[in-house]
Amino acid sequence: MNTLSNNILEGNNVLKSQFSYDMYTAREKEIVNFLASKNVQVIRQHEQLNNLEPAVKDLAMFMGDNFKNIKRIYDLMKLNLSPVRTFSISIENLTRQEREMSMAFAVKLQNAKAISSYRLSCDKKNLIIAPVKSFTTCNFLTGHWFEYYIREKILAAVNSSVPGLDFACLSNLSIKLASGKYAEIDMMMRINGEYFLIEAKSGKLNIGIGQFYRLLNGLRIKTRNAFILMNEGAEQVINTCRNSLAFKVVNFERFISNFCDYLDKVALMSATARKSAFIPA
Repeated sequence: MNTLSNNILEGNNVLKSQFSYDMYTAREKEIVNFLASKNVQVIRQHEQLNNLEPAVKDLAMFMGDNFKNIKRIYDLMKLNLSPVRTFSISIENLTRQEREMSMAFAVKLQNAKAISSYRLSCDKKNLIIAPVKSFTTCNFLTGHWFEYYIREKILAAVNSSVPGLDFACLSNLSIKLASGKYAEIDMMMRINGEYFLIEAKSGKLNIGIGQFYRLLNGLRIKTRNAFILMNEGAEQVINTCRNSLAFKVVNFERFISNFCDYLDKVALMSATARKSAFIPA
């Protein structure tokens, strides 16, 4: 079994933790208590993204850090994951940086065993890639990588902020709303008593919008604290939809930058002033 599939399959079949209140820290329990106060039941926490092998983590972080330069090959790869097909991309029309990053991307994919092979064509004009046939690998490459990347960037920002910040987060939760409907939470944070809801979207914005609205209504989180984070490839969608939605749709790079600024500010604020602080869109 390949590295990436092994990670995700373990997450789905072995490490999918049934909910236990005692498994959480005191600060994490504040989030669980908040959910319970809204009659929201935590069913389980999916642990697959907490147990990735180094090569898979490295792949996810590389994709997020270099998305602008691998977007063309990434978009083409997504089209050939279901059904799985060997594909090629002309590297003649890429910029020098795009060519270098595309080749590095292929190496990272093979290290994580997300592809079976890659090679240049005989005339060196095309990069040919053969993805592996795996449902779980497809899911990771089309979305789960972005969830992992966003979480790691947020945690890194918190770890580099002022020590002693009142912070906790839970990710990849399966919940049951008071209405009886089931939903998923990508990431929920508690910062100095304020609650934040984050959804990571690397694909079309319309997928999951209804669920996100249900989450907002069910949890009654302030709309200024609800974010859908999208990658650079979705900038046009962001510009089109930003003002028509109750929550914030933000490019992930912009959010991380604003989040770091927010952490710096709240660390210096009084408890009363913190309640009026917010992360700008």
